[in-house]
Amino acid sequence: MKIFQLLILLLFALSSFTQNKAVQIESGYRIKKLFPEGKYKAYKTDKYLFPENNIVVFKTDFGSEEIKNSRAWNKEDFTKGVYEIDLVFTLYPSNEKQWHEDFFDLTKNRMAELLEMDDRFILDTLIKWNIYVQTFAQNKSDAKKQFHGFVIKYKNLDSELSVNYYKNRLSELRKYDKVYTTNGQKLEKTFLRNSEKWKNMLIITDCTYSMMPYSTHVVLWHLLNNNSHNVVTYTFFNDGDSRPLSRKKIGKTGGIYVIENPQKERILNIMRMVRIAGYGNEDEEENDLEAILKTMQVAKNYDDVILLADANSSVRDMELLKELNRPIRIVLCGFNSQTLSLPSFWQYFEIAQYTGGSIHTVESDIENLASMTEDSKFIIDGIEVTVKNGKVVLAKN
Repeated sequence: MKIFQLLILLLFALSSFTQNKAVQIESGYRIKKLFPEGKYKAYKTDKYLFPENNIVVFKTDFGSEEIKNSRAWNKEDFTKGVYEIDLVFTLYPSNEKQWHEDFFDLTKNRMAELLEMDDRFILDTLIKWNIYVQTFAQNKSDAKKQFHGFVIKYKNLDSELSVNYYKNRLSELRKYDKVYTTNGQKLEKTFLRNSEKWKNMLIITDCTYSMMPYSTHVVLWHLLNNNSHNVVTYTFFNDGDSRPLSRKKIGKTGGIYVIENPQKERILNIMRMVRIAGYGNEDEEENDLEAILKTMQVAKNYDDVILLADANSSVRDMELLKELNRPIRIVLCGFNSQTLSLPSFWQYFEIAQYTGGSIHTVESDIENLASMTEDSKFIIDGIEVTVKNGKVVLAKN
């Protein structure tokens, strides 16, 4: 009898071990973009088993991105060398084939919350990333009872030498983070020239990969504009969150994030996550007008609509132009003399002219475009151009 009981207990123990054993599963193409260098492994398990030592646990609710115990981490503490992070959530209400698409937005928002706490989690490419998808819950009630959040695994750095080395390495990573690097121009000059004119602004920013060379000055632009009395809403867009071209429908491309006046320290992190989520776009066109329209639908009590656009990238959704009913102030990033020969410049000129808006570069403000007719001339960054057949051409001497 005792032998039989022991066999039953042994079978039960083996069954529990098998249920809780993590099995690697397929990782999605788009969701990879959210992780450093696109590297992570995904596992399914009945219930996540916590490591015993040297962990910090960040908790979120089922279906929520908010980290409830953010004070559990001190970003100024460099005695904890982070080497691995587990992101844990339940598979319900999705399935093994669709989870990476169904939970893309939630994962992105959770990663943004984590990034806000400490950018080392994203910048340090030596950190190993795992996703654990818990399969036990088959309904919302059970799903709510399971753990959701991040588990930070670290090594204790006991010596002053190791702490200083870790701290200096993180400092170097921040220095060379691509969001800080720039070959761009000083867009803050544009704002300073127009700061008395533009009020109660909607600021809509292209955060696609092509804007990376100008990202430092775009950040400065937003920091200069981060005034609760002058900015109503910020929007960051990335042309579809890495969706394949075949799934980008006019007016429904997506990848648009409308945010009401975030704090200064959050702007950089929000822009970085939106940019990361858009990595891998297959084309150079952007959904500028969709982003403008969505922002105007959400925002209230605004006056000026400012679009920060890549002067050298075309607009995907020009057919939405007739839906715009407010002047659009277009700030062109990366404008040069060659831009005048690109289709993108004609598109931005048409948007500004149709809406009664304006075009701005580092050095120039082109106003009154709506009143320009055939043979009208204007100067942009020292280059004289003429309106011919609805296009802009270099003026002849």
